[in-house]
Amino acid sequence: MRGILASDYGVDTERLRWFTQEDAHVAEYREPPGVERVAADKNLLKMLREGELDAAIHGADLPKDPSLMSVIPAAPKAGGIDLLPFGLAACRLALKAMINYALRQKMIPRPLEVEELFDTPPARGAVETRLPAPGILRF
Repeated sequence: MRGILASDYGVDTERLRWFTQEDAHVAEYREPPGVERVAADKNLLKMLREGELDAAIHGADLPKDPSLMSVIPAAPKAGGIDLLPFGLAACRLALKAMINYALRQKMIPRPLEVEELFDTPPARGAVETRLPAPGILRF
């Protein structure tokens, strides 16, 4: 999300303090500069409502509350990307973007090639197919 805010909306993410509550899900992960872990007994939505936070990245369970609004205009329509791509070719641009975001946020020490993300590289000459998706998700 930080990468999208920086590249698509011009937000200088290095000037912001970020707070998270979720575990990294990877033992080796270290928070990038400017990111702090909030105590488990804190409630990010409550912190937002009480002014401890200026904004929050919130999932689909955001309550219907007129006092909360998106900082991204027309957020449900923003991006308009296929969230169910299949195959390396279909995912390559998104994977390159994530690598670039991670590098800029100092989450990885060097640029990676997309193929380095996989234990076993795709077979040479492998035919990539795209299964029919049950629907295209757009946000």
